[in-house]
Amino acid sequence: MTSVSPAAYLSMRENAEPFPVHAQGGMRREAVRFAVVGTACVLLNAGLFEVLVQRQRWNYLAVTVLAFFAVNSLGFLLHRRWTFRATRSPSPPQAARFFSIQTANLGLTLLLMWLLVGKVAMNSVLASIVVSLLFAASSFLAQRLWTFRAESI
Repeated sequence: MTSVSPAAYLSMRENAEPFPVHAQGGMRREAVRFAVVGTACVLLNAGLFEVLVQRQRWNYLAVTVLAFFAVNSLGFLLHRRWTFRATRSPSPPQAARFFSIQTANLGLTLLLMWLLVGKVAMNSVLASIVVSLLFAASSFLAQRLWTFRAESI
């Protein structure tokens, strides 16, 4: 067995991978927690659509933007603290990465909502749920590998 000095080990670790993975077995736990938080966010989003669009007759695209900020703010806090437990890194850089991913999704979300509600005449609550589900897997991977990447192994 070959021994490696601590300095050599740290040097190898720094060059090992640009996006370190989280602890082994953690991906399954994180995926389940991501799904729980995501479900809560989808329900909040659907609730906003039910109240503001269905009952108050607000424009569904305006509610899409409003819900985007409300739901994603909650999602960031829950994912940071509970899903990924990424509280050792400063919050502002994580928030910037999180919202850059979500903002990219917002343009596609608005387009899909316009198509589903405006052109296909789908119920806006159902359309918001469908659109949320379409982004779930890619969002999990982006948030795990970039926003909340492991702070250390």
